[in-house]
Amino acid sequence: MKQLSLLSLALLFLCGAICLPSCMKDTEPPLIAGTWLIDTSRTSITIYTTQDASFDHPELYDKIKGVVSAVRNTLKNPKKIILTTDSTFRFEDSYGDIVTTGQYEQYGNIVAFFSPAYPDGLHGASDGTVFELYYGKNDILSRLSYFLMLNPEEQEIFTGMITDAQGFATFFR
Repeated sequence: MKQLSLLSLALLFLCGAICLPSCMKDTEPPLIAGTWLIDTSRTSITIYTTQDASFDHPELYDKIKGVVSAVRNTLKNPKKIILTTDSTFRFEDSYGDIVTTGQYEQYGNIVAFFSPAYPDGLHGASDGTVFELYYGKNDILSRLSYFLMLNPEEQEIFTGMITDAQGFATFFR
């Protein structure tokens, strides 16, 4: 019985020694160079407000709700992303006009775009078949402010009532 246990333990150790290294090797980052087209049906925006925002400031809350669709539409541009193998990118609109160009850096599945339009970087992720751009709180707040055209007092209230905001634009090959 003891020999069977030792044999089982040895077999388990041998199996682990053979199998585990293959499970732990680093995977290659996905190949993202090429042309990506937007899937407008999967473009979204989410805005989180304070719990009492709609009660405390109903007019401003309604204004925000009224421009969410317009902000979402801004996330549908670029229509096309072109990534090169030398880490440059080009965003194009539906007419083929260049929206912005710059450099990108890839860290596994994560990609950071840098250009004058996005000096702090615009981030995305890809598995090689789908590419998703992520727009953070500051970007969404800036887009909302553009459409809301708030006076200074409203701007202060607006900034305090938005706790978080994010947007996603999805692209495919």
